[in-house]
Amino acid sequence: MAASWRRPLDSVERRLITLEGLVSIGGLAGGLYMATHPLTMMPLKYLDGTWFHTWRWPGIALLCFVGVGPALVVVATLQRRRLAAVGHFAAGVGLVSWILLEAAWMGVSLPLQLTFGLIGVWITVLAVEERRHQRRRSFND
Repeated sequence: MAASWRRPLDSVERRLITLEGLVSIGGLAGGLYMATHPLTMMPLKYLDGTWFHTWRWPGIALLCFVGVGPALVVVATLQRRRLAAVGHFAAGVGLVSWILLEAAWMGVSLPLQLTFGLIGVWITVLAVEERRHQRRRSFND
């Protein structure tokens, strides 16, 4: 395990942790703001037809799924854990799923949703590429 700590991050891993770090910061900040400003975050009319009456629970979900999840994957990558490869894929697919659900449900900000949806696709593609690199490293060791 000690030797894997010394292995420098490859370019794909660096891109992944940069993207996931940015997504995490947005999820943590947005989720915390939503959870602490449940009545004033956005108009409550956007929640019509849902089982939510305030932005508190959507904010907590954003905080956990879009904030904490990718942050854990960044930490796992920095620790060179093999599980990080699965985490990258889950973070990418999870972000795309989150955005699709949000867009279908509320469709509040198309530019923001498109941006984060494309970042999710980018993370997913990079995750597949990183998994290939990981297999090559394992094969060559």
